[in-house]
Amino acid sequence: MTFWFKSSLGNHVLRDHAGMGGICALVFAYFMGPLPAIAFWLTTLLVDVDHYLQFLVYGRLRHWSLPKFLNFHLYLFENVRGNDKLLTVHVFHTVEFFTFATAACVLLDAPLLWGCLAGLLTHLVTDFWHLKRYGIYGRRANSYIEYFRRFNSLKNAGIDADAPFRDSIKNLESLYP
Repeated sequence: MTFWFKSSLGNHVLRDHAGMGGICALVFAYFMGPLPAIAFWLTTLLVDVDHYLQFLVYGRLRHWSLPKFLNFHLYLFENVRGNDKLLTVHVFHTVEFFTFATAACVLLDAPLLWGCLAGLLTHLVTDFWHLKRYGIYGRRANSYIEYFRRFNSLKNAGIDADAPFRDSIKNLESLYP
């Protein structure tokens, strides 16, 4: 088993979200000021909290530790490339959430919110690049409409789209008895 931080998944989070997000935040600070830039950078990192929520749901709230969470997603990542049966959706990575966030920015016109929206967009772009690079872009639905349509299509074909997540939890439970 690969250590999480030594994997391409760990590199993506550390290099792309923390590193590139930080560099972009410095540029953003020049135009918008320090507080929106801090909001920008924090958003590039904290958007992934929905991955943790997914881990809690599939683990039925039995597992809460960060190492277990990281190993859950590392197992999925390492086993997803050849698996066209995997389908996921993350609440903060959807068109619906992005639309809501954009509407909030337009309506409230607060610099901190614009910083958060720019951080969200940067996060989504780096995720897109990462998923395309590893040939797994189609595994994540970009909206709930797409997710439910594809999930039902897989279900009608006799494919259990939740099986890889349950397998990851079983693997996790074998690593941490």
